[in-house]
Amino acid sequence: MKKIEWLHTADLHLDRPISGWKGTAEQLMVRYEEHRDTFRRIISFVEDRKLPFLFIAGDFIEHSAVTKSTIRFVIEQLERIPSTQVFIAPGNHDPYMEGSYYLRSSIWPKHVHIFGGEWEEHVDSTRKLLISGRGFTSFLESQSTLPRLHNNLEYNICVCHGDLQAQGKESQYFPLTEQDFFDQAFDYVALGHIHKAGQVQLKNKKKTILRYAGSPEAQNWKELGRRTVTWGKLRSKGVQLEEVSLHSRTYEKVEIDISFCQTRQEILDCMLAEIQKLPKESYYRIQWGGRRDLELSLEHEQPWYSRLLAEQGYQNVWLEDETIPDFDLEQYRQQSGLVALFIERMELNLQQEQDEECRQLIKRAMYKGLEALLVKELAHL
Repeated sequence: MKKIEWLHTADLHLDRPISGWKGTAEQLMVRYEEHRDTFRRIISFVEDRKLPFLFIAGDFIEHSAVTKSTIRFVIEQLERIPSTQVFIAPGNHDPYMEGSYYLRSSIWPKHVHIFGGEWEEHVDSTRKLLISGRGFTSFLESQSTLPRLHNNLEYNICVCHGDLQAQGKESQYFPLTEQDFFDQAFDYVALGHIHKAGQVQLKNKKKTILRYAGSPEAQNWKELGRRTVTWGKLRSKGVQLEEVSLHSRTYEKVEIDISFCQTRQEILDCMLAEIQKLPKESYYRIQWGGRRDLELSLEHEQPWYSRLLAEQGYQNVWLEDETIPDFDLEQYRQQSGLVALFIERMELNLQQEQDEECRQLIKRAMYKGLEALLVKELAHL
């Protein structure tokens, strides 16, 4: 049989405004280019291995933000793989609707097919393969439809964007359930929408695999660590899958407890010990936690830490102070005056608050406020 292999990706969100960006405008432009670089590597992977199929399961481009320049870039890249059949299933961020570049059929290469809002079937008779797919036609789709195979072949693949949920649970993003596919004859369902890679294998006749490829490049600080695409192979014995990392850089969030650090150098050593096992080219969000020695002024010393980390090869680091000053609260409770009254009121708020997240905010506010009050008192001595 002719080989049935594919690369499955989704949720690249080209030109999407980057959420929670902490760098400069210049660094932001670099980050946008890194998203393009990731797509270049996706195309290179397909090209080098001569893969017959590329599945892009939605949220490929950002409908409200994508530029003509990016569309030209995408088309130029797709033109590098004319022997690969490319199937795009638009998602809720790039729906097949008025104003979408997807509707301009004349600009897309002939080997690229973009699914519309109705389920479609494409038959590759030489491989005894059917590919079924559909796309979003609006930003929200709370009602879903299911594919009905009219040309059930030996091998069947589905490509779509949707929200895989438990039975009976609602979603505004084309809700799907495992049961929806249980009686279908699909070998593999290429999904988009969830940015974390993962899969479910059904206990049906075909042992269908429902898989989210995840986002190939991190979109925000919630998407930490390695990002992947899915390289699939369909053989007579079933589906074989491999996760492949083609990302430009990862986001890494590191928490450092500095409770036992008494000098700047000790804090620096703690950070380096924690991040030395991670890629230097990554974007780092380092949060200091614990109780801070009162003589350490982290806020004013951040440039010093950033410079020394850069000298060690960590160029993209953002530092956040989540520590609390190492105050002896019992000592201040025994005193009279504004400081003792402030502690009493804040601790009363803590006792009355049940939500743990709110309790943490109140606790941080208490320490920040106490620090400010004590600075004022010292200024009047």
